[in-house]
Amino acid sequence: MTAELSSREFLIDWRAAEAAAARHMQSIGFIDAQVTESGADGGLDVRATDAVAQVKFYANPVGRPDIQKLRGAAHEHRIAIFYSTGGYTQEALDYAVGADVALFSMNPYGECSAVTGSAEILANPVNGDMRREKMAELIAGQYRLAGEALRRDVQLCRRYSEYADIPSAQVSLFDHAWADLDRLVRTFVAQVEERRFLDARTTFGDALRRTAFLSWIVGAELITQYADLESAIAEGWKISVRLSTVDTPERVRDGAAELETWIDKILSEWVASFPDDVRLDRSAIDQMRVFAGLYGVTGIDAEILPPDLLENVRQSLRTAVGAVNADARGAFDAIDALHGRLGVRTPSTLAAGRLRIESIAKRLGQQLGG
Repeated sequence: MTAELSSREFLIDWRAAEAAAARHMQSIGFIDAQVTESGADGGLDVRATDAVAQVKFYANPVGRPDIQKLRGAAHEHRIAIFYSTGGYTQEALDYAVGADVALFSMNPYGECSAVTGSAEILANPVNGDMRREKMAELIAGQYRLAGEALRRDVQLCRRYSEYADIPSAQVSLFDHAWADLDRLVRTFVAQVEERRFLDARTTFGDALRRTAFLSWIVGAELITQYADLESAIAEGWKISVRLSTVDTPERVRDGAAELETWIDKILSEWVASFPDDVRLDRSAIDQMRVFAGLYGVTGIDAEILPPDLLENVRQSLRTAVGAVNADARGAFDAIDALHGRLGVRTPSTLAAGRLRIESIAKRLGQQLGG
């Protein structure tokens, strides 16, 4: 089976061959297939959620060693695909059949033909349509998690502008950047629902630049600086309140640890420097840590606690989180009062830290059913 993807544009180099391979993978249902950065992905030239590919722009046949390298590099993916402009040796063909590597040939115009049986199955239009529908829903679910992380950041920025004392010279810059970020996040969410995933990735990159600009204006760790879309998906999984309850104990346990880390990071020095004014009840934090650990264990072994004890642990943890948050709020109020008496502005790091701590505590309450 041959897929015509190039309008018969002649392949001029290996980059054009890799682009043709990515288009071919998209056409057979791997809808998020993209060419990787040169040398950045362990020899893999094209990557999709459920498959990876290597492309050889050779005049001579590809041998077994290249197919073996792909099979080894693709260990985390279910499907490994190889494209060659020069064909394959018999040894390579025999190995690919046993190792379940799909081999495609590519002609000088970027048109791809199945060489092995597994490649013919991938190229079958019926299988491609089913894969496209399945992958679209899977990717949409992942991208929705990234959207949750971005929306959380938009909300934090808006609250920061309402709570913090932003210098007048920066207010218009902040408002403009925030409005642009809000627009981009809404666009990203819409593109995901419309299954325009490549456009959504581009929009996500634009949103990252706005968050970096906002962080520069604020000068504080208010919002997360994501390395890439995948890290935003991971953050969205962590903070989501709409996922199934199966992994809630793990996410809550990690969230409680994050809450403690932020409190120590932002407030510990103030408590040590002004013990008569700024206080923290460490026993409340210790209690939260204990109940979070117990609750997290139930994510590993759901039968370790009977339902009534599990509910007691959950309720106790929710109460502990609320107590820790209230205690931190009191400490921040005391610090604000200190600055007020001195007639100086509260540092942006404190304002940002307060909002992050409140956001984590609120999320934990929601995940615990509060």
